[in-house]
Amino acid sequence: MMETATLTLSDTAPIRRSNLPIDFGLYIKSYSNVSNTYRYRQSGQNQGILPNKLISIKEVNEVLSRPQDSMRIIRSPFVWLADENGLGSLYDSYTTPTSIYLEYYRLPHYMDLMTSTACELPVEMFEQLVSGAVDLYV
Repeated sequence: MMETATLTLSDTAPIRRSNLPIDFGLYIKSYSNVSNTYRYRQSGQNQGILPNKLISIKEVNEVLSRPQDSMRIIRSPFVWLADENGLGSLYDSYTTPTSIYLEYYRLPHYMDLMTSTACELPVEMFEQLVSGAVDLYV
């Protein structure tokens, strides 16, 4: 149930927003595809992939730039879950991101025991799931 997706970014720098996939369940990790950054400018490359660092929404104000550190370098871009269907990201002034590569666990497909809707889980797990649900309820 692990999936991957390439997210497009909004044009509002330095904080950018992406829409999460509809079936998004749980964040695993992400990478930023960049066309320009301080790290690759020094090596002569013009594009690369940077690992993102996941932060909580409470930490966003701590990592936003202030007037005294406007020329700072962020080695790994910051990302956070902005709301239930959005991913926020923060880059330094040297970095030009093009997209975000996201790895995540997706939500399971809808399943109904009363109709013939197929379950995506193996049949061998049925007893464990039912007994676990009964134990949880009782």
